[in-house]
Amino acid sequence: MKKLFTVLFAVLLAFSTAACGKSEDAKTPRIEPDQARMRAISELSVMECYYHNVAKFDQKNAEQFLFWSKDKRFWIEYSGTVRIGVDAAEVKLESIGDDKFKVTIPFGRVLSCTVDSGSLTADSYVVDTDSAAVTADDEVYAFQEAQKQLEANATKNTKLLSDAQLQVKKLLNEYIQNVGSTVGKNYSVTWILLGADESTESTEKASAESAESEASAEK
Repeated sequence: MKKLFTVLFAVLLAFSTAACGKSEDAKTPRIEPDQARMRAISELSVMECYYHNVAKFDQKNAEQFLFWSKDKRFWIEYSGTVRIGVDAAEVKLESIGDDKFKVTIPFGRVLSCTVDSGSLTADSYVVDTDSAAVTADDEVYAFQEAQKQLEANATKNTKLLSDAQLQVKKLLNEYIQNVGSTVGKNYSVTWILLGADESTESTEKASAESAESEASAEK
């Protein structure tokens, strides 16, 4: 039996806009979205997921004597934390025309996973009544396998990985909206959302006006 608890940590700092290049009037700097800032925002956008799971340890013929053998079998109940985000270095910003940009966001990935050793007690290990004796080395091995299983389960959860990617998109869209609002422009953004096997593409107006419209539609 597995339970999954998810907490979203989407941290968007108050990034000030930066001057990029020069306009025809040297006194008026050109302000546009900046890739370095977008990567910094992406790095801070993290989903933290809490797992409570049960892993099975099963070793065939753990004890043998002549024609007699006995398996070793027990279960370990544990809790762990998985942090999911995107590879910020792979976030790309390209200018494709006047007030038009293309933003590429990689698919979500597991950043780290940790089994909470504090959640493991003597009661966490349930030994089968017909099992061979369980040693301390077996418990250490089971702990290591639980950590591998934790990462494997999170990696297979494409819904969570996709949610992490969409969370980054939301924050980057807000950033671009803020830059556009500062200079009074409605930026058009083509979003390239990369997946494991394919990419999807959409074009949206990244402006303060569109943000207000979306907010009204949600009410």
